[in-house]
Amino acid sequence: DFIGNAGNELSVTATTNNANLESAVISRGAGLSVVSLTNSFSAGSWTTTNSLADAIANNDYLQFSVKPKSSFITSLSLLEAVFRRSSTGPDHFQWQYSIDGNTFLNINSQIIYTSTVTNGMVQLPIDLNGIPDLQIVPSSTEITIRLYGYNASSPGGTFSIGRLTGN
Repeated sequence: DFIGNAGNELSVTATTNNANLESAVISRGAGLSVVSLTNSFSAGSWTTTNSLADAIANNDYLQFSVKPKSSFITSLSLLEAVFRRSSTGPDHFQWQYSIDGNTFLNINSQIIYTSTVTNGMVQLPIDLNGIPDLQIVPSSTEITIRLYGYNASSPGGTFSIGRLTGN
């Protein structure tokens, strides 16, 4: 929940977190710039080519991690998000995950999102139950989730997570 945030924070710690998980923190990849947008976590300088490989090479992603506390396990079932983009922001996206911090695998197929609704739009939930790596995860493993964005029509285009009023 990003209500009350300026959007330009370097990272944001989750306001609601399961008591058996370490606190989740969202951050930007090194290729992105910090951009203000109230009630969101926003970024600019997205990849302007229609290439996931370029977005990966450019470190153009938002990411967060999920890690069980000691003596606990976790399983992930759904990935839900609110997307908000400017008219020149990226319109192609790819969710990926890693359980070793180095090798990232696609969670789903590419998402094309072209709306520029002021307060963003809730995306269809992504079912994670069928990904064995994300089930019965021990406390020794940290899951990193990344959202790569690309195909911006201008380096000044922005993309944000959040913005929608309410939960």
